[in-house]
Amino acid sequence: MGKSKAEIQRAYRQRLKEKNNEEYLRRERERMRRNYVPSSELSDRDKKRRNEQNRAKLRRFYQRKREERQRLVAPQEQDTSGYDSAPNDSSERGRLRVRIPFQNNRRKGALIRWKRELSEATSRIRLLEQERSKLLKRYKSTQRSLQRMKNKSKNQHLSQELTPRKQTEQEMQMANLSNSQKQKIRKSLLLGNVIVSEVKRTKEQTPKGTMKANAALSVKLLRKEGIDVSANPERATENFPTKDDLEKSLPESIVWSQWKRIEIEEKGKKKMVTRVTETKVNREQFLVKLEQQMKDFESHVKRVAKQYEEIKRLKQNLPKHEMLLQLDFAENYSCRSLEEV
Repeated sequence: MGKSKAEIQRAYRQRLKEKNNEEYLRRERERMRRNYVPSSELSDRDKKRRNEQNRAKLRRFYQRKREERQRLVAPQEQDTSGYDSAPNDSSERGRLRVRIPFQNNRRKGALIRWKRELSEATSRIRLLEQERSKLLKRYKSTQRSLQRMKNKSKNQHLSQELTPRKQTEQEMQMANLSNSQKQKIRKSLLLGNVIVSEVKRTKEQTPKGTMKANAALSVKLLRKEGIDVSANPERATENFPTKDDLEKSLPESIVWSQWKRIEIEEKGKKKMVTRVTETKVNREQFLVKLEQQMKDFESHVKRVAKQYEEIKRLKQNLPKHEMLLQLDFAENYSCRSLEEV
């Protein structure tokens, strides 16, 4: 039976190796370098097969080294006790030669080196862990100190109401911004704080959904004092009495009822509710607040009328194949008290 191509190639390489071993090994090394594929580019199956081949080659390499050491030590091992003398040589007469076969520890060199490096790495890790523990303790201490400073500063500023400008400066200072960064964001941040401040002030003065109700209570108070004004607050804004007429008809002290957000305590918990509260004010204060209230309510009425007018115009002039979608977002209130909205 003839040989296969693999057997023929193997026999050919064996002949080349026997003929010129050094040249053969050099060419094999070059061929392996040219055809080498990095492990990262191999599949899991090929990578596993390469690792097995490398382990097998390493075992054969160590086996050849052991055989070479045994061949070198074998001629030195004799059946005698190891003491030898040369009586025939008159120059070395009386001398005793002792051959002591020292054990070769080259095989343990790598293991010793690995143990030494492992010990050094363990020592470095232990020192780094100690340093890390110290830094972590210092970091937590600094963090607690910084938190105490922030709480102290916050409590100081809560006791007094900040203006938008002071609030802007405080926020930039707490953010640890540089002077150039402060110059870039000061205007926009100040504008945002001013708007938020105005919104909060308006919300505190006029709770949500109570503008018309408050205007109606004010009109009711005027009618009670004998002033000729329409009971409908929307119509009352069209022919509202002048300030001079109101001064002549109103008393010096007025009890004014308005819807306001107040804080109450229920079942041990504090909460904000909207209820009618009575406030005793003098005539001058009442006229100033009433003028501003009716001006705001008139603007509100005009906005609503304009919105209805525009939506009606859109419906009448709606293009073909188009539709108008109107969404009404309402909040789901649950009535817990007859006096609450």
